[in-house]
Amino acid sequence: MAAMDLDANKKDDRLPVTILSGFLGAGKTTLLKHMLTNRGGVRVALLVNDVGAVNLDEKLIKESRLVRANEKLVELTNGCICCTRRDDLLREVKELSELRHETEDKRRFDCLVVESTGVSDPRSVAQAFATDEDLATRARLDTLVTVVDASAFSENFSSVNTAMEAGMHDGHDHSTKEEEEACEDAVMSENVVDLLVSQVEFADTILLNKSDLATPSRLKQARITCQKLNPRATVLETTNSAAPLDQLLLTNRFDFEATSTAAGWVQSLKQAGSGRDTTLGGIGFQNFVYKKRTPFHPKRLHDFLAEHFVFYEVSSSTGESSEEGSADPEKTLEQRRARAAKNSKKFGTLLRSKGWFWIGNRPVGIGEWSQAGVIGRLGCNAQWRITAPEEYWPEQGTPERAKFVEDFPDDEKDEDYEDLDQVTAIGDRRNEIVFIGIDLERDKLEKALDACLLTTQEWMQHQQWHQAQVDRIEAAEAKVKLTGDEEVDDAAKRAAVEALPEVPAPLDSVDPFEPWPDFDDEEDDEEEMEMGD
Repeated sequence: MAAMDLDANKKDDRLPVTILSGFLGAGKTTLLKHMLTNRGGVRVALLVNDVGAVNLDEKLIKESRLVRANEKLVELTNGCICCTRRDDLLREVKELSELRHETEDKRRFDCLVVESTGVSDPRSVAQAFATDEDLATRARLDTLVTVVDASAFSENFSSVNTAMEAGMHDGHDHSTKEEEEACEDAVMSENVVDLLVSQVEFADTILLNKSDLATPSRLKQARITCQKLNPRATVLETTNSAAPLDQLLLTNRFDFEATSTAAGWVQSLKQAGSGRDTTLGGIGFQNFVYKKRTPFHPKRLHDFLAEHFVFYEVSSSTGESSEEGSADPEKTLEQRRARAAKNSKKFGTLLRSKGWFWIGNRPVGIGEWSQAGVIGRLGCNAQWRITAPEEYWPEQGTPERAKFVEDFPDDEKDEDYEDLDQVTAIGDRRNEIVFIGIDLERDKLEKALDACLLTTQEWMQHQQWHQAQVDRIEAAEAKVKLTGDEEVDDAAKRAAVEALPEVPAPLDSVDPFEPWPDFDDEEDDEEEMEMGD
């Protein structure tokens, strides 16, 4: 086992922090004991935060007598990192970072290890560190470690259960009913596969633990799936969580930007069109980017999703998911899972897809597409840049403007705002979705998605309707008697437009999706002009 380099951290006096993530039973506590047994001269502080009315993790570690007298074990109580007690975590980290060595002028601890709950998303923990300016001067994230149960990987990846249904909420200790409900809303409604993918995609080191309990074919598939989901991470196969500590502690591997963009779907988007082959060999892993400038038909897209996935829509206001098709009393969740798995099999094994999409009668909002296993989720939290008010457009000829229009068609990139036709201009609107899977039938999948796009006739009909609305608005504004007071005149024009009777778009009557945000009614924010992650 390679020795850890303590001297490499002397230039940065902040406390290095390793975060352990992974489902209950994956082997996080075993990994903690392995760290304490094999750490050599490294002084480690532990912050444990797993579920249980009696915290067995703390009890086991204390009984093992592996925590030295001059080291510290802290338990977060009355809450969990995954919900409302994140402030407690940050406060404890700050306090630990301030402790000094008894006889030498240095920190008391060389590093801190935080064991998060089985349902904790490491991205949210990292964001908590990143947004606390005071903490950033005292501690730094060093390594994000995810422990995966290799023997149960396939079952978890194909699961349709939520964290609550899988029993992951049992034993969570909340001081109030409000905290319990907040935890359920924030995390427990997430599907097992979504949490698994989040923990794998946002990691620096991934341990495929219990590898001795997995068949060779299952272990190989788990390993290559993790490599595909997160090409940047180091993937190690372990038994009893026995991993080299130089891959877990004091690695200096964490970088928020690099880790945030390490997911395979992000890398596939970056490499699309670069000519680079991003396919992993071995068992037929493939990925490709579906990219089209024609919008989807709302009903045909909805039908496609309902047929091939257990499909949820995410509310933009609450963040909660509503399951499509759940009103059908003849189909249980497991029956829908089996049906979706059977129907999607003609495309190969779809492991992961993520990206953005454009619905013809929803020209403002960016559709956000995310799928893992048989679970699919759609939502909308931001608007296309082409629809942003003129004051948000950077000045022509600046690097900021080039960045703003980088996803516009070439013939629109140099156009001034007022010269872009609001009916025919495309801007950054597009369908751009990365698909990752095994033995993908790309032609079949692209053909099925193409069938969901608007036909030329449907698109022309929608543009004719759009042009008619533009003409109506301009006519209403032209009838306003101007006073010379710009503020008064603008208010009068808005009132005249708002008084016009609503004329639904041709596709509105067949659009089965839940309503998306009305960005015109929300307070403007520059972040809303950016595409989501």
